Amino acid sequence: MALALKVVGGTWENASRDKRELSVYKELGYEVAVVAKGNASDRGRSEIIDGFKVYRLTTRPLGAKAPDTFNRFLSIFYWAKFVRKLHPEVISGHDLIPGLTISWLASLFTSKKTWLIYDSHEFEMGRNQERSKIVKILIKWWEGFLLKKCAFAIMVNDTIADAVKEIHKLRNKPISVRSTPNNWKLNAKDSLVIRNELLRSFER
Repeated sequence: MALALKVVGGTWENASRDKRELSVYKELGYEVAVVAKGNASDRGRSEIIDGFKVYRLTTRPLGAKAPDTFNRFLSIFYWAKFVRKLHPEVISGHDLIPGLTISWLASLFTSKKTWLIYDSHEFEMGRNQERSKIVKILIKWWEGFLLKKCAFAIMVNDTIADAVKEIHKLRNKPISVRSTPNNWKLNAKDSLVIRNELLRSFER
């Protein structure tokens, strides 16, 4: 069975949007898995979270004594090597750095074509960070370069999708998938009972 893999630089918590995406791959007949941040000692430990297999990797492959910046830089290649060994057919990169960058590195020079998906959870060019003019230019170039390597891109809303399409002069607009929780069907009577119990608890 072909593997669809999600690469996430964080610990993969509160990932309802990612889980919806992975559920689509499951429906299409793919095996699905996630590569995410783990503890300092993790070198591929796996666990099951909400029915999805999650591989945990360290972001400090050189250990705690090595400088943080160097450790994180090297971890991109360490993660890419691990992802490559899984032989995924589809890789979805969570954000430009590190997700999509790792995904692209893992796909280089493979014997079988790997389909890349850019899943941007932020507006990369509009991140609220102190970035120099040179860094902004490099980020814009890098995002544009990797977008051309992707089968398609996912953004969190239409406004960002339109902006990314315009910035990089894309032929096709990225797909909008909002970061919203699951739609729960609530029983109005049960909700009223719970609400009244909660209000009474404040009166004590």
